[in-house]
Amino acid sequence: MNICCEGKTAEKYDNDWSERMTEKFTQYDPAAVLETYDDIAIFMNDAFDTDDFVYIAKALDIVQRAQSMIRIEESKSLFRE
Repeated sequence: MNICCEGKTAEKYDNDWSERMTEKFTQYDPAAVLETYDDIAIFMNDAFDTDDFVYIAKALDIVQRAQSMIRIEESKSLFRE
C-alpha cells in the first residue's frame, strides 16, 4: 500500500519516530580521551594529515584543553604523595 493512502500525515510519522527513539546521547569531549602527550602527538599528526586549516585549529583547541586536564591530574597526584 502506498504511504499516501494509509491516512498518516508527515506529523504523525515524526511523532512515531521520536517515540521509538530510545537511545540517549551525551556530549563527547575528545580532549577527555587524550590522556598522554603521546596521545596528543598522534591526534595532531592526524589533524595535520588533513591539510585542513580549520580542522587543525579546532584540533589545537582540543589539545589545549587536554593539556590543561593532564596538568590538573598531574598536580592531583603530587598532592596525594
